[in-house]
Amino acid sequence: MVRKLASTVALAALVVVPGILAGCGESGTGGPVETIVTAELGEYYIKLDKTSVPAGKVTFAVSNVGKMEHELIIIQTDLAADKLPMGREGDPTRVDEDKVSTSGEVADIAAGRTKSETFDLKAGKYLLICNKPGHFPAGQWIAFQVT
Repeated sequence: MVRKLASTVALAALVVVPGILAGCGESGTGGPVETIVTAELGEYYIKLDKTSVPAGKVTFAVSNVGKMEHELIIIQTDLAADKLPMGREGDPTRVDEDKVSTSGEVADIAAGRTKSETFDLKAGKYLLICNKPGHFPAGQWIAFQVT
């Protein structure tokens, strides 16, 4: 009876412990867990299913529900949106990407299309923007936090 109980406890540990470890930032394959953020872009907004994620691999699945091309640029910054440097390629309606810290972008998403890209994001404050001419000042940006 004692041997059977010990076998049952050992088997339960083999099942429970990997599940606990998987919940501690590792996938079942031993690699880091990837976070997926679903983003919807339209004229002139960005909606996210979550505005805060843990640091690490983050996949943005971006759907353009608008009628024109959009993009999602990831800027790590402590600046408020209205304090970002403007004037990209001489256009006063575009953020100057050369003067901010970008972590990547999901570029040129045609109307009605969806694109996904994965980025390794460090903890900090971010702004996610569309930097097509006129889109950012029209309100196509959102604050985002990586913890």
